[in-house]
Amino acid sequence: MASNLLNNNGSNNCSCPTQQNVDSFNSCPICLLKFNPGSRIPVGFNMTHNVICAKCLHQLHPNQSSITNLPLLVFLGVTIDGIPLGSAKDQAVSLACRASVENLVSLAAVAKARNVSRAISKKVSNLLVWLTPVTQKKLISLGKSLGNRVLLELISQCQFSNYRAQQQLWSAIRARSCQFMGPALQDEALKLILLALEDGSALSRKVLIMFVVQRLNPQFPQASKTSIGHVIQLLYRSGCFQFIKQDQEQETNLMTLKEEYRNYEAIRREHDTQIIKIGLDSGLHFTPDHWSHILYGDSLHKSLMQSILDKLTEPQSFQQLTTEFLIAIQRLQVPETAQMLIDVHPCFVQLAAIDLNTVEGSWEEVDTVTALLLKTLEVLISQKKSTVHNSKRQKPPSDNQVAMYSFNSTEEKY
Repeated sequence: MASNLLNNNGSNNCSCPTQQNVDSFNSCPICLLKFNPGSRIPVGFNMTHNVICAKCLHQLHPNQSSITNLPLLVFLGVTIDGIPLGSAKDQAVSLACRASVENLVSLAAVAKARNVSRAISKKVSNLLVWLTPVTQKKLISLGKSLGNRVLLELISQCQFSNYRAQQQLWSAIRARSCQFMGPALQDEALKLILLALEDGSALSRKVLIMFVVQRLNPQFPQASKTSIGHVIQLLYRSGCFQFIKQDQEQETNLMTLKEEYRNYEAIRREHDTQIIKIGLDSGLHFTPDHWSHILYGDSLHKSLMQSILDKLTEPQSFQQLTTEFLIAIQRLQVPETAQMLIDVHPCFVQLAAIDLNTVEGSWEEVDTVTALLLKTLEVLISQKKSTVHNSKRQKPPSDNQVAMYSFNSTEEKY
């Protein structure tokens, strides 16, 4: 196995996987033993981007230059006091990359100790395992990708902490003659629509609305025919219904659910997809966790939200996101927070301006990128803390209050 992973001809090519599994970052892919600050220190070297332990490297290629992957040890929760960056023969390499490694150590410590998202944690892991004496360009590329993700989450934090952004979502939904009535009420309405039509029944819109309203009224007296009609309109926009023409004497057509939507998981996913699409079309970039709270009132549906977002979103350019970031900052109502975000904006602009086709791949460039990443990640964490603090001081209206606001503003139109 070792001979397949490491070539003896000095080539930089290897037959190892292009990327280690996230769950295997804590162990050597050759001996399969966990990294430790003793003989199993993780190192990166010239022949492969897979991080392996120092003992396996010494046994297979004792003369290869290497870098001790101190950042990965920190990310794994290992104390690195007294561990050298490299051996005596690697002094030149160690000296050249020292500043970059120090930045990566700090970055790993922040990502490990703070509540960063799974997406950012994964990108940090991917960045760390590429630390070798010859992978500077790859580090810059992965660093830019990480910066893009940090910016996207920072925009989402700004928007989610700003109640006006959530009101913008409700307004965008209402502008399409649709309705979101809060997690509990919306869910019950969807289940009743499914109950009425899951057996292939065909009902008129009016009869379906009356069925749902009558069943909801004992528990949710605020539900109206207009609001339920708008929930049905949301499903109509999603393409969930099939219409059956009646005789010419009949004024309305009958509605039936398409066969693929006659189960809760399918109709709920299509419903959520339509709302998220409306939000994205309105320039709202909430994270999967935020969407889960908006649509379900909890954080248990992040995976579903991420799956929907992956299908709906086309990667925006880094430059576009820096512009949206400024717009999100302008809508904040906390001057201290806004100033902190304005100060970090040039860091994102600098990361966005990196042309991966023209970078030289020097350690100085890696040093610059990692320093920028550290600043931006610290600001994201500070913004998350600020969001939590402000939400405790001034909670937005509850789901029922939001729903009643939506009902009132909608009813005024009719």
